[in-house]
Amino acid sequence: MKRRFTATAAALLIILTRCVSLSADDLSGAGHEYDNIDVAEAVESAPGEQAPAFSDAREGSLKLYAGFLDTLGVMRGFDDGTFRPDAPVLKGDACVITAAAAGIDTAAFADAPIGTFYDVDRDSPYFSAVQALAAYGILKGNADNTVNVNTRLTYTEAVVLLTRVMGYEEFARVSGGYPEGYFAAARRAGVSFRSADGMTRGVFAEFIYNMLRSHPLQKNRAGERNTYAVNTEETFLSERHEVYEGDGIVTATRAGGLSGGAVKRGTVKIDEDVYALDQKAGAARLGYRTQFFYRDDDGAYTVIYLIDHRKVAEIEIDAEDYVNYTPSAKTIRYTEDDGRRVLTAVLSDAPTVLINGTAAAVPSLGAALEIQQGSITLVSNYDDDIYDLVCVNRYENLLLQRASADGGHTITLTPQYSLLPITARMSGDTILEFANADGTEVEYYADVPGVFGKDGKPAKTIDVSRIPADCVLSAFADKYEEQRGHLLPAGDAVYTRFVISTRKIEGTIEAIDGEGNVEIGGKTFKSSPSNYFNELDGALTLGKTGLFYLDFSGEIVAFKESGATDALRYGYLINAGSARGALSDTLQLKIMTDDGEIIVVTTERKTNVNGDSLSKDEALTLLKRVAGMLRGGFGISQMIRYRLTADGMLAELETCLPEDLINQNGLVESAHLQRSVPIDEYNLVEDTSGRLLRAADDTGYHKPNKYFFVPSPETFHDEDYSVQAPANARPYSIELYDCGFDMRPQIALIYADAGGAEQEIITTRFAFPVMVSRVFKKLDKDGAAVGAVEVATGVVMKEYIGRDEHTFDGLEAGDLIQLYTRGNDVVSSYRRHTYYNIPITAKTFPDLDFDALTDGGSIRSLYAGVVYYVDSQSGLVIDTGRYGADGRRKIHVTGHMNTNYYWQMGGAIVYDATVGAKPQVRNATISDFKGMYQYGEQHASRVLWIPAHGGGRQYILYNF
Repeated sequence: MKRRFTATAAALLIILTRCVSLSADDLSGAGHEYDNIDVAEAVESAPGEQAPAFSDAREGSLKLYAGFLDTLGVMRGFDDGTFRPDAPVLKGDACVITAAAAGIDTAAFADAPIGTFYDVDRDSPYFSAVQALAAYGILKGNADNTVNVNTRLTYTEAVVLLTRVMGYEEFARVSGGYPEGYFAAARRAGVSFRSADGMTRGVFAEFIYNMLRSHPLQKNRAGERNTYAVNTEETFLSERHEVYEGDGIVTATRAGGLSGGAVKRGTVKIDEDVYALDQKAGAARLGYRTQFFYRDDDGAYTVIYLIDHRKVAEIEIDAEDYVNYTPSAKTIRYTEDDGRRVLTAVLSDAPTVLINGTAAAVPSLGAALEIQQGSITLVSNYDDDIYDLVCVNRYENLLLQRASADGGHTITLTPQYSLLPITARMSGDTILEFANADGTEVEYYADVPGVFGKDGKPAKTIDVSRIPADCVLSAFADKYEEQRGHLLPAGDAVYTRFVISTRKIEGTIEAIDGEGNVEIGGKTFKSSPSNYFNELDGALTLGKTGLFYLDFSGEIVAFKESGATDALRYGYLINAGSARGALSDTLQLKIMTDDGEIIVVTTERKTNVNGDSLSKDEALTLLKRVAGMLRGGFGISQMIRYRLTADGMLAELETCLPEDLINQNGLVESAHLQRSVPIDEYNLVEDTSGRLLRAADDTGYHKPNKYFFVPSPETFHDEDYSVQAPANARPYSIELYDCGFDMRPQIALIYADAGGAEQEIITTRFAFPVMVSRVFKKLDKDGAAVGAVEVATGVVMKEYIGRDEHTFDGLEAGDLIQLYTRGNDVVSSYRRHTYYNIPITAKTFPDLDFDALTDGGSIRSLYAGVVYYVDSQSGLVIDTGRYGADGRRKIHVTGHMNTNYYWQMGGAIVYDATVGAKPQVRNATISDFKGMYQYGEQHASRVLWIPAHGGGRQYILYNF
């Protein structure tokens, strides 16, 4: 938490052209600041652009002076984003700045045949300004007719120069002359000059700013006397630059208004008047009292500079420092000094509430303040210790692998933990910003080559190429939406800001407490409560060594462990599942090692798969998906590389990714197993070249370093697996991995014969339902048109074809059926599963009054209304939603979700109508079960529980 008074807050300005870079010689007095700049044509401000906040002028009054004078084109900053307030001012620089402040057209003096002063020739960058000031009687020079433009300006010289500009020199003469009279004249003009040891750029900027806001002195002739009067109706700013000063509350922006609607793009409403202004600047200061400067073009106002008023006071409260809100007392309590002190802030009777820069109707301010990640800013616009504005700044984190854009306003983000990208779809009206962790803005628009708008300017598109890979992306938005369980800025969000952090800390956790404080290398970091995938859930423990990813606020978002004791080695994944049931924190993998031993290893709560830290459910989902892509019909089994920790736990796992998946997601192929050689039928024969594997097209490969001999159909019997090459020489289906340039693969994966089973394994041992995902037409291997169906089995998504074109007519997504096949994935027949003799579909699924065990078409099925979890070995608890005589719910089933222990035993299928416009059919994970106590009875999962012979269970979920 920190309190700050902001005439120091961020000024939101208009970008102007920078001056030339200042060299080391400039600082020593030998250089110059401007290069023949035409100050009479100072750059006009243009709405829609934003000026810099100088890195060395970010606080106090200096920020106002530097920012405003740069915007006005009077005294510029430098190309490196600095203002250099402590640098000396040369007399020549002072002449250029003074002429610009006075609004003198120096271009008219550029062609003078000779110079007024001996030491300023026509080649000098100061010539035009010096000539102009001399002509106006502002610059008098020395007795030897020199002005010494390359020497440092003194404090007194600055006062004299500006007194003459303001027209007060005669007043100075009658008030004591040089130098006291000039100081008296300046005070008479209403300009206060603080004393200083030397004239620096910062001090001179203050002089110029005060002079511009002072009132000019008008000289009038009365007979033989001159009379003088102060024109209180004008300032030098309005008289010479036609720029006026204002003060008011920002009441509406493009993002919305404090009361009423938003204003159009590129404008801002201050009090009751609408001004042209950069939309981002206005959105960021909604509700703040501002000091601003504007031009008046026949009643059309354009703000050229806007900053928080000097009376604005703020309290910034980090999310973890917020204590509570008391509505009756209108007070917010918060801590400071690392929680040692509790302070209280008093709100006004009706404070304005903003959420991420947009006004929000908040029925409960207390609920809005309960944010996990971000900060709360309390604003007093009148510095009276009563806070009339409450800004809630919350954000969500994403560990980003890469980003891309579609040429429009859709940003595709590929998280590090997922093979599937997610998309943030912005409308063309979205106020979109990107920034680095230090607050500097990142240019996110690029010109579209060859495309121009009505104004003749190049069309713009989002360009995210400057977002680096392997970073933490924090998203601020006034509205979020959930996409596959992740929070992203909503497509109709008005204001969205992404902050990029590439900061990482490598080391070992030396201390950790229950408050999320982690000590690494003697420094303490907070663990972030906000990340898309609960990356830190159970991962941060004492002694863990690795790479810690920090968001822009310095909190730990992600962790990648290092220090595993074993090298990566090849293995064949036979099976994978939960180690102890649905609520287990671990994943259990059954692996055949490269020396032929079959082992069972477990993982901790998070597992490093393909370089990403995944939860148990995420790892299972990825393994299933990759297995199905590598070999159709396989649910989990596949070749892997793995690494164990010193205590035998799985530390790291790598899969083989098909080439199209790598290209689609921008993954690095070398970081995974490579299967670049096509699957083929190979003979195992020796020949004179020493090659062992020979394909039908006579392509040959050398003897591999390792063999893995596995059954063709996916089975889980240990005796079916070995690392011996088969003895006979008949052709085998072989996959070759990591094949080098010398045609020598590291691994040959050899598939045994299927054993001649006539019927698909899906119906060999257990009767088991599948759910239709889609029905379509295709050509079979003979070119004949046939019906086809894609189904979810609970373990894999699988495709089958029918005997003819009409085999699957009448089926729809969500239908629950039993398939019968006769080899080659051709369906000979199917039957629908029924409940009370009614076919089970998404449309006919029963209401919550069904409460009985029934014969669901030869399968014992229980319809359950709601499901919830318990933290015990009971795993899932399912009930019907009815109450018994004692008022308790009737519990019908308690059990485990034993996914993937046996082929087609266990697993779950979900018909999910809660995502997107179209319902999805997919294999479910534990996260798809929605319990009544978390989601309410109306939104809880409807569950069909199907017991299998021998104790396996299958769950059919319907989420509506």
